Amino acid sequence: MTFTTPCFVRVENPEKRKELIEWLEGVGYTHFPFIHDSCLIATDSDGRIWLTDANRDGAYDCQTDTDLFKALAAMNDENDREQWFVSNEGSEWAICKKTLNVYSGVLCRKATAEEIVEYFKNKER
Repeated sequence: MTFTTPCFVRVENPEKRKELIEWLEGVGYTHFPFIHDSCLIATDSDGRIWLTDANRDGAYDCQTDTDLFKALAAMNDENDREQWFVSNEGSEWAICKKTLNVYSGVLCRKATAEEIVEYFKNKER
């Protein structure tokens, strides 16, 4: 599977890192350890997970925002699972929990990486 938005996130807690890596594997990534004890989790367009201490291939820096990281890391052209959708007028947002392409259509579309970054910047926490 080809993923469209390489990104990375810093996760200090080892258990949270493990959970995030399992989530990534669940959406189609393969774990390719580079530095085992790193707090930095990175993805690439070839569907690999890297534990590293450096930005790989100009990937988007999600800082410590694992929700933003998941939203960007899930982006691919083969299915809708865990991807964010936005209504055509931009007022409604939803995340798809299905694997097949079921949401794209007249009322909504897959959000772009730029829209997702902006949405998370403006999202109240």
